[in-house]
Amino acid sequence: MSLPHPWRTLRRCPQITLEWHNGGAAGWYHFRSRTISLRRGMTQAERRSTLRHELEHHFNGPVLESLLAKEEIACELAAARDLIDIRKLGEALAWTQDRRQLADELWVDPGLLDVRIAHLQPSERAYLRQRLAHLEKE
Repeated sequence: MSLPHPWRTLRRCPQITLEWHNGGAAGWYHFRSRTISLRRGMTQAERRSTLRHELEHHFNGPVLESLLAKEEIACELAAARDLIDIRKLGEALAWTQDRRQLADELWVDPGLLDVRIAHLQPSERAYLRQRLAHLEKE
């Protein structure tokens, strides 16, 4: 199974312009100009996570200002589910529960990992319990 690749997705969207900024938010998407801006100086995992989040804004389209907070959560969750496969999460959890190591192994930022874990579906929780059952016996 290959890793999801937001950079390839971006290349398939020639209508989107990529820009870079200094300081401030990790990234943003401007609907009118169809521009994604990413902060300089982020790690590759941070850029990958942020780009996937901003692409989700593009795919979802503009929302009412009153729904922006919900849209942010929805975009972060969609990015987390896309970039963090439950089986890969299970394999990583089998050898470490350290948040930073997990994020590094899964090639995402720790915040995206937190969102993925916080929003596991019941079937995903059951899979992880089964996958990690041997750890409780040791």
